[in-house]
Amino acid sequence: MTKTCPGYDFDKLGRQLKDLARSTGYRGTINVKFPITYHKVHVRPDNQITRLRYNKFVRWFFYLTFLWIISWPVLWFITYRYDLVRSEWPLSITTEDGSRQCVMNEDSWFERWREAIRRSVMSKRKDWVTEQVNPVESEM
Repeated sequence: MTKTCPGYDFDKLGRQLKDLARSTGYRGTINVKFPITYHKVHVRPDNQITRLRYNKFVRWFFYLTFLWIISWPVLWFITYRYDLVRSEWPLSITTEDGSRQCVMNEDSWFERWREAIRRSVMSKRKDWVTEQVNPVESEM
């Protein structure tokens, strides 16, 4: 199964985030990415060959004895790959009259996260960003 998220203008959102970071006085390189995590699901059969194929000790035995030179091409040719399911998580839907209905449009998302991102840039944070205010900052 493969998951996609169509319908958002990620370029516009990326430009807004870069402008926000620049407004704080940051002069370094800015890269904005919107990764889709866990976007692929692989299903394998529960049989003896598959269990041996993914067994750690059997794999190392094949690596050390160089049997992988023979086994990998054979496994590649006898293993069927199916692309059965595609999952779309639409972030916006275009209606019949041409307008766009969003769960949360880009501007609303940006306004919601603006302060949290600005605080993170100002404090040189390199980890996850949340909407919660740091208790140490709120006491000052």
